[in-house]
Amino acid sequence: MLLRHFDKNGFDRTLLPIFRGLRTREDLATMLLAFHHWRREMGKTIRDGLEGEKDDKIYTFQVQEELNLTVYHTHNHKTRGFFIDLLNEVCKEAGKKCTTVHDTFDKCHDVSIGENPDAAGVGLLARHFDGCPMAVSSGITQAVAFTDLWLDFRGPARFFVPVGNPDNFDPNDITGKRIGLVRGWDSNILCLKRNNIKGVQSYLPNKWFIIDVPSETSDRLKNEEIDAAFLLLWSEYGVDDDQAGVIGGTPAGLEPIGDVLYCLDGLGVGARKDSPIIEWFNAALSKLKKNGKFAELCRNAKLKYGAWGRTDCIF
Repeated sequence: MLLRHFDKNGFDRTLLPIFRGLRTREDLATMLLAFHHWRREMGKTIRDGLEGEKDDKIYTFQVQEELNLTVYHTHNHKTRGFFIDLLNEVCKEAGKKCTTVHDTFDKCHDVSIGENPDAAGVGLLARHFDGCPMAVSSGITQAVAFTDLWLDFRGPARFFVPVGNPDNFDPNDITGKRIGLVRGWDSNILCLKRNNIKGVQSYLPNKWFIIDVPSETSDRLKNEEIDAAFLLLWSEYGVDDDQAGVIGGTPAGLEPIGDVLYCLDGLGVGARKDSPIIEWFNAALSKLKKNGKFAELCRNAKLKYGAWGRTDCIF
């Protein structure tokens, strides 16, 4: 376009002051090449400057003392586990400085509201730490943002009744029944709703019996305070199910009834909705999954932490 203009009007009539002094096509071509080179170098300088900006923030991730899962385990003030190994590699890949802090889990996920635990904990909200390894459920996602999932932690649960089911409790229809729920567990009303258990939609709050100590479940059933208990299948709480891969022993005097119901979607890192860690954590995790490092971490976790539980990675 510039050439056509100068061919038509000559080099004595300039378009802009920047073209003054041009006399031939060669002059114009030289100027355009110089301008193109300058623009390319300037763009590279700007990009290098942006990429070279260092993030000196130390990102903190919460871990709770004595969580007996492969995710992490604290012994003699040293925290080990799959999440610790994964966090080290993710932060290395992302070029971030990371550390862990010990605090109670309710600072990440507020379970004080009993049967409907779906609130972010004060630790996250007050920026005491940046992220927590957390199980993903439909309730908590309303309050917390999550990274991509990296562990298949689905939260299997079942109904439990006295041995022999003397009251003929029907696990598929809980209409009018008194159900015992452990405070803070993911085996809650939301889990029953997601599994479409008949009768749960019409429940009133006074029908749910909140149990603060899991070991009290048997007594509540024996005393006929509840008709059934809905419990997660976690071996450390004495609840087991072979099909769900959990061993450890059913609470004394009780037996499971009905199908295994799943309350969770997996394990990720939970953070505030405005947190930047979601983006860089996901990008680094994606690279680790593509280059095989994530698979290596999973294999090593099964060898190193197998005694603490299962490590079922999500690729």
